Amino acid sequence: MTHVSRSIEFSASASDVWAHIGGFQDLADWHPAVQGSAKEESGGVEHRRLDLGGGASIFEKSLGSDGTSYAYEILDPGPLPITSYRGTLSVAPSSKGSVVSWSATFEPAGAPEADAAGAVSGIYEAGFAALSEKFVG
Repeated sequence: MTHVSRSIEFSASASDVWAHIGGFQDLADWHPAVQGSAKEESGGVEHRRLDLGGGASIFEKSLGSDGTSYAYEILDPGPLPITSYRGTLSVAPSSKGSVVSWSATFEPAGAPEADAAGAVSGIYEAGFAALSEKFVG
């Protein structure tokens, strides 16, 4: 199992940051790689189909939220060289304001571990760069 974890700190309050990123369907509102998020329900569980453009998509299942974090599982990774992905996105108060953490465990698929980890890290970093434009850190 490969583990990737990234964090970034902002001067904005945890509640302000969570209000912007905390909805399971909100990723398209702040992540530059996601052009849209379509909500689907299956067995009473929320899912999202992320449109990456050019016909590429990723299909994910919500594993729940506690009001400051949510966990999810990728069911169809689309173009990502991974399998068995489980991730968590969270916001916590910090002495500066808040810290956003994004982490996951997964298995590389069709690519070396370093390439798979680099792809996931790149997704996190692109999201954090976009958040930095909104919440100057």
